[in-house]
Amino acid sequence: MQFQPKSTLAALALATAMLTLPSYADGISISGEASYRERIALPPTAELQVQLVDVSLADAPSKVIASTLVSPAGQVPIPFTLDFDASAISDRATYALQARIENDGELLLITDTRHTIDPLAAAIPEQLALVSVAATPPAAEPAVPEADAALFGDWTLVELDGKPTAEGVDSSLTISKDLSIGGGGGCNRFGGNLSLADKFDISNVFSTMMACEEPAMAQEQAFFAALEAATGYQIVDGDLNLEADGKVVARLTPAS
Repeated sequence: MQFQPKSTLAALALATAMLTLPSYADGISISGEASYRERIALPPTAELQVQLVDVSLADAPSKVIASTLVSPAGQVPIPFTLDFDASAISDRATYALQARIENDGELLLITDTRHTIDPLAAAIPEQLALVSVAATPPAAEPAVPEADAALFGDWTLVELDGKPTAEGVDSSLTISKDLSIGGGGGCNRFGGNLSLADKFDISNVFSTMMACEEPAMAQEQAFFAALEAATGYQIVDGDLNLEADGKVVARLTPAS
């Protein structure tokens, strides 16, 4: 009988163990279903998009880790499988799933609550609940003070953090008297709600999800981040200054 040296046996044992362990460098997938409670049928051309996003930074746009498109979506419950690279996952970050259903570029339904997930430990199918965009009107607000009336109207972005906007990239903001907002980021259309009860606060922001070339995408992301970060405003010489921590994060002029 021949005996292998201990070092050789140890190496063989280590190699065998490595073969039996899962490799997190390989692709991993998250599966689940998307559904909604409204009694409506989706158009035959509707599409479901599900994204795995890094939501660690509260004052910055979510970073998309992976995305999948189910087209056509069919009817609920809509099954999905989202593949992603495990090496992109950090144990110091917080992750969530978000979903939306669109038809010919029109947003129909969206997840309106955070669906937090540990991507590397997702063992059971995830259940995503979407709500109709038309079914979520802005919450009732107290009467708007007369001093805030100057807010209402159409505005054009001219500066972000004191720097002029990119040439040829138009970003806009419309503030309505019902305290809903909308506009164009520079690439995508967006909407949301505005509260003036305790402070200037933009929330429930949603947008279409087209991809555009730079510098449009960079300006749009910075604009959305400024809108969500703003906690106050001033009207100075007819311009709208959005402020965060006493600093002007965006300056807009009345749309012509």
